Amino acid sequence: MNPRRRFVSCVLAAALAACGWRLRAPPALPPGLSPLAVEADPSAADLARAVRRQLRGAGVALAPPGAAAATLALALQRGQRVAALGPDGRAREYEVYYRARFALRRGAETVVPEQSLEVRRELVYDPLAVSAVDEERVALERAMAEDLARLVVERLAAAFAP
Repeated sequence: MNPRRRFVSCVLAAALAACGWRLRAPPALPPGLSPLAVEADPSAADLARAVRRQLRGAGVALAPPGAAAATLALALQRGQRVAALGPDGRAREYEVYYRARFALRRGAETVVPEQSLEVRRELVYDPLAVSAVDEERVALERAMAEDLARLVVERLAAAFAP
């Protein structure tokens, strides 16, 4: 590595450290939350998988619904609307949304009342590349489920913050 590049790298590293930048850490969840069960309707299977992955990353032990200390209930509503029309009057762009509802219960007690979160993304439709648009939609929906899962876990962490 030449000296100029080394100097620039050191200056950038120092600037990032000085401004307080750091990698995002998993949210802090209370240890009393383990073991936790995640229940979801069939339409929310992708979201449930992503939430389980986020919870494991935050150090929460997962269990089946009957053996859990608490249960996180998830529901997902997905949809789209036309965002832009082309000159021929056909849809050229869609707004795709995922809306999640969740609540945390410990037995009959509601620990975190039902809340809603929503993410929206734009999807450009090209009638000449329909299969590419379908692949893009699948990738977009996967990313939206991951974003919603992160938001759900962050909201749970905020509910238990001192």
